[in-house]
Amino acid sequence: MNTILSVGKHNKTYGVTNHLHKNWEIVFCTGGYGTFNLENSSVDYQKGDLIVIAPNVAHSNTSPAGFRNIHITVDNIFFNTQDIIKLTDSTSKIFHNTMAQIYYFYNCDMSNREVILNNLGDLIANYIIGFSNTKQVVPIIEKLKNAIMKNFSDSEFNINYLFELEENYNTNYLKKLFKKEVSLSPQQFLIELRISYAKKLLANVKDNNMTITEISIDCGYLDPLYFSRVFKATTGTSPRNYCQRTTQ
Repeated sequence: MNTILSVGKHNKTYGVTNHLHKNWEIVFCTGGYGTFNLENSSVDYQKGDLIVIAPNVAHSNTSPAGFRNIHITVDNIFFNTQDIIKLTDSTSKIFHNTMAQIYYFYNCDMSNREVILNNLGDLIANYIIGFSNTKQVVPIIEKLKNAIMKNFSDSEFNINYLFELEENYNTNYLKKLFKKEVSLSPQQFLIELRISYAKKLLANVKDNNMTITEISIDCGYLDPLYFSRVFKATTGTSPRNYCQRTTQ
């Protein structure tokens, strides 16, 4: 369990003098920009960046224009660094939303706030691990990737229309850039999400009691025959055979 020990917030601040913590410190910049100065290095950051500082690492924080942040210290946690990690928030503001919730529940008087904070501590730790092991893509592609992930199960979702909405970019250029960044074309990425979800549903038919047709619809395919063709082309077996194999 990743126990949150302290939570604080800096409103517009121009500097924090050199100090260290016995535990991990996590700082999310909510506004402005600045620089964390360590003994032998420095890390620039701006709004939307999350900084993770290892225990007993002396550091100061300076900014010519001022910064705002939410900062926490956490016990019983480990990240693969001896000094500092910098990560940039997703377009869906995962870090921002989680850190804001931590600040809120730390300061509220809810009876079960400790349980909620412990769960949020685990959540932010796992987000950091996940983001650290995930290739960072350019912001416009991350935005499109997240939109596909949110809508993949909608049978009316039009991936071409999604790309055409980005009026500041050429659609063909965006699709080529998407493939370069993600290693899959937008359509291939959509299919991967749908088939991956289908596998999870098929592997649990004894619990969810769903038919192939119902699974097809839940994965974004109104035509179960077409779903079966796509599933077999992707996995090498039919949905029915996959279901039988995984539930035996």
